[in-house]
Amino acid sequence: MDDNERYLLEINKDNLARTISFAGAYDSKANFVLTVILALTAYLIAELPTYVDAHAKHPTLSWFALLDLTVIGCLGLFLWAVILIVMTIRPNVEQHSQKPSPLFFHSIASMPLDDFRKKMSSLPANETMGLLIEQTYDNAKVITRKQIRVHGAINRFLGGFLCFLVFTVGRSILLALI
Repeated sequence: MDDNERYLLEINKDNLARTISFAGAYDSKANFVLTVILALTAYLIAELPTYVDAHAKHPTLSWFALLDLTVIGCLGLFLWAVILIVMTIRPNVEQHSQKPSPLFFHSIASMPLDDFRKKMSSLPANETMGLLIEQTYDNAKVITRKQIRVHGAINRFLGGFLCFLVFTVGRSILLALI
């Protein structure tokens, strides 16, 4: 293997490693948002009984209807965000290049050990480079989907958080006034 082939192989290895590292970054962001959503939802659920009791005592007070809408909006947006997060962190084994690859874990697991050993020990440099490029492409497709879902989940979380704040502050004020 000449210096140029070695250089291209290293660049493609680095590119694949960088692409794979983005998956972990997006999964971490998704897990953080999920943790915050679960904590806020637990707090919200814990505060609902006093709110429902006050609501039952004053059923005609119109401010309750507005707070009802905010709590429903909060829980709806949080649920939407959780669905997007679960879709983000769920393993994706789709190969967008549509080719079996000895570098892809799903393909590796589907072949006998001796076949895998033989394939990996006889890969020429140019074929290895092609496989690295295909793996980078496959991973980039998966990461792009993760990025879109995490971005959407964070947007839904922020909307739900705004509803959460309005409900929490509004509930406190309303319960203090009645």
